[in-house]
Amino acid sequence: ERQMNIPAARGTVIDRNGVVLVQSESVFSALLDVREFLKKDTGARVETIEKLNAILQEDVDDPKVDNLFGNVDLEKESSVVVRVGIDAKDAAALRLLHDPAIVVRDDYRREYPYSQIFAHVIGYTGKREQGSLIEGKTGIEAQYDHDLRGRDGLLVAAHDAHGDVLATRVAAEAMIGATIRITLDAELQSYVYTRLEDGLKSLGRDAGVAIALKPKTGEVLALV
Repeated sequence: ERQMNIPAARGTVIDRNGVVLVQSESVFSALLDVREFLKKDTGARVETIEKLNAILQEDVDDPKVDNLFGNVDLEKESSVVVRVGIDAKDAAALRLLHDPAIVVRDDYRREYPYSQIFAHVIGYTGKREQGSLIEGKTGIEAQYDHDLRGRDGLLVAAHDAHGDVLATRVAAEAMIGATIRITLDAELQSYVYTRLEDGLKSLGRDAGVAIALKPKTGEVLALV
């Protein structure tokens, strides 16, 4: 049997009024099945890489493939991610290749509606140093990473002696991450950001800080 993660949708971050500040958007990811790829001879591996390059416009080469494999625990993961966030057209084109070494799976990427205004607060996500899992790197994404990441599911595939798939089953369903509500007010944050930006321009400066607090509770309503 071989196992593959079923990615969990990362949780949503909302402001004090329920306005979405970051959420997960459904996309597709392109992966290389390690065992299927390594079963190929040199010529077939080159052909697989060329197919990926042609469809994804990705500069995948031998060193990059070696690096992908080197950052994954092959005892726990059977595939490596080549690219997250491919569109439906490219996903369909990859599937039509019927190359067992090329895998297309449903995945998620983060969408930041207020990217510039909230970037320093929300932060961003990226791959872990080891493996292909996503984690929060800075800001709210990092501070509440454990709650936001949810729990990946697990797909188990049974193979015959030739490596062909006989059957698959979902051993564990993916669980979506938690929703995190913060004290900031998106509308006020946008207003303060614009006023500060205009004020700095009028003074000929490029850096400043503005904070708005709720006097009775000390909650931060805007942080720019």
